[in-house]
Amino acid sequence: MGAEEPGVLLAALLERAKLPPMCAVAVAMSVLDAVAALHQVGLWHGSLEAENVHVHADGTVRLGANRPAPAGQSDSQLRASDLQAVGVLLCSMLRLRLDQEPAGRNSRTTGRTEKPLQALARRMARGTRSKRLTIYAAVDARLALWEAAGRLATRRVQAQARQRLADLVVGPTESPAPDPQPPAAGRTESRAPRRLGRWVGAGAAAALVAGLVALSPPSGLRAALGYHGRVGATSSTVALAAPAAATVRDVAPPEPAPSTPVSKPAIPLLAPAAAGQVSSVGLRLLDPACQGGSSCLVQVEVWITPSPRPRSVAWTVESVQFCGGSVVQVGAGSFTAQPGWTHVESQSAVAVPAVGAQALLAVSSTPDRAASTPVVLGSAPGTC
Repeated sequence: MGAEEPGVLLAALLERAKLPPMCAVAVAMSVLDAVAALHQVGLWHGSLEAENVHVHADGTVRLGANRPAPAGQSDSQLRASDLQAVGVLLCSMLRLRLDQEPAGRNSRTTGRTEKPLQALARRMARGTRSKRLTIYAAVDARLALWEAAGRLATRRVQAQARQRLADLVVGPTESPAPDPQPPAAGRTESRAPRRLGRWVGAGAAAALVAGLVALSPPSGLRAALGYHGRVGATSSTVALAAPAAATVRDVAPPEPAPSTPVSKPAIPLLAPAAAGQVSSVGLRLLDPACQGGSSCLVQVEVWITPSPRPRSVAWTVESVQFCGGSVVQVGAGSFTAQPGWTHVESQSAVAVPAVGAQALLAVSSTPDRAASTPVVLGSAPGTC
């Protein structure tokens, strides 16, 4: 879209080989996210084909240009057309033929049972009979896809699917030539990179579905066209420098001189990682050059359990100093999550204090209090 690199067309990936089911689920979920954002602002896409879906080198999925709405069709009919197109797209990724009658759930002739994901894809491709689809129809379809996908929709497997999509876009790389010289004594051999062809899903991983990105209508449209961060991106983690290993010598080292005990820097615990209806909170820096005394763009994500009623999701962004532990609120936000939503995301600028070593955290205040992993600005000090 615009001046951005278009990535690789999904149609080109499908010509190379069959997509793994987890990748098909990842693409369909991303497309439904974009469609939901468009429907939220009263727009219609109308061109949800594999030739208009772009997969980028980081595994993100973005849509090409949308078509003008045809005259004589209601908003509900246009929404239904988009959802049916997503179903056809999902069937093509799963290699399901729409001209064949699917096997029943307990077929006596074949002895096989059609999986829920395949059944949902066919049902979406046939189209809905409802004449009154609300602007939340794509959100409902997203939730239905999450339920039908089961383990394939967990956050861990979806992260693997994003990586697999990225590998398919980049393509196979030539393996480096082996070192003809044997490794020197004391040198540790580097292990060969692990192949990403096989993935192990975590049965105990939390079954979370990424809900509609919580954005205002203008930025919601921007997200629908692909200008938003990856859903479910993991925040940066605190990395403290480990002390250097002592060198072994033949002679005994001299006794160290007495010194004043020092304490390693620590960040106070503002809230648990999960609490009540909040399953996790994430914070990510969108400005890699962010430093103290400047304004930085951050992305906050709050994952919540689904609810049948609307509810407020609020959060703050806190700056915590390593030495001293002083806490300063540098930003805040809130959004009303609609029924079925499990993910609220926001991008905003925060004024970072001009202090020494510090970390930024996102802390949810409603519906329950939980904190993200600290994101360190600069280098964490070794001691205080």
